[in-house]
Amino acid sequence: MYYPPMTQVTPLTLIKRERLLPVRGEVLANIGDRVEPIDVVARASSGGELHVVDVGKILAVKNEDLDGYLLKEVGEAVEEGEAIAARGGKLVPLRRVCRSPVAGKVVAIGSGRVVLESRAETFELHAHFRGTVVSVMPSLGVVIETVGALVQGVWGAGGEAQGVLKMLAENPREKLVAEAIDVGCHGAIIVGGSSLDEKVLQRARQMQVRGIVVGGVGADLAERVSDFPCPVIATEGMGEVPMASVIFELLRSNAGREASISGVTRLRWGAVRPEIIIPSQGTAPSPRQTKEALKVGDQIRVIRQPYLGFVGKVVNLPLQPIAVDSGARLMGAEVELEGKKRVFIPYVNLELIG
Repeated sequence: MYYPPMTQVTPLTLIKRERLLPVRGEVLANIGDRVEPIDVVARASSGGELHVVDVGKILAVKNEDLDGYLLKEVGEAVEEGEAIAARGGKLVPLRRVCRSPVAGKVVAIGSGRVVLESRAETFELHAHFRGTVVSVMPSLGVVIETVGALVQGVWGAGGEAQGVLKMLAENPREKLVAEAIDVGCHGAIIVGGSSLDEKVLQRARQMQVRGIVVGGVGADLAERVSDFPCPVIATEGMGEVPMASVIFELLRSNAGREASISGVTRLRWGAVRPEIIIPSQGTAPSPRQTKEALKVGDQIRVIRQPYLGFVGKVVNLPLQPIAVDSGARLMGAEVELEGKKRVFIPYVNLELIG
């Protein structure tokens, strides 16, 4: 038996997600609460770090003489870049100034140094998608449940956002082009076909889109995309790869609906996949278990060349290894790909999709 990895692409399923604070704080939501994407479900304070500034060294004065040059006292507030000590005459070019590296307050002075405590900042945790709070973890966060469509990607970047899905491609192989991004894309999650380029990123930034979904992202753009101000998801991974037709059609069938997108990707411990959640009304079956053995009739996606990105159905599971072009004999499945082409795919080159 072979237990393949799985990408969830389903038009209706039960979705549960933990929403956790980065540090311990206060949970504001209760079990049973209906929440919207922008609702704050928990809050925590972060910051308050200590910063030691060697004022004596910066001003080139003896430690015992420092008091005569200080402009701030213990307990006083300071802004980032504000002068906390100065030495010299009235002429600016002759002055030496020591400035605060952070916004906060002075908490200690001594031995030629000033200790600053940075100003605490409040972190607000939003629900991210429409649903119901089904569990509360005191001081940590909540679990939110919803029913709707779910699409997982292979690679992503950026944080989280919400917006209306807007299709900008007619088929999965069509590239996303800058000319298609107009004022109507403002605040939307735009969906292309196979790939994007630098011009698309520039235009998307100008139009303030909320997210981008394409089949693949070129390796030369990976760093640029990672610094982009909104989430970007590649449903198939790196390179110019057509979006899997099952994903493209699912997104197209939900065009014009509110969706929540997350580009957060973590590949190792506690793996996290980038995803799109599209809440809807009604009831849905529980999501399929990811550890089911591969069987005839399963829908799969090929994750390596020469059929990278193709989707098909398993029609046979040979009991013996099959020889491939490299000469190696590998275990795998016979798959009927889109277009009715029947090929042998090694197990390591496929994953479940659905």
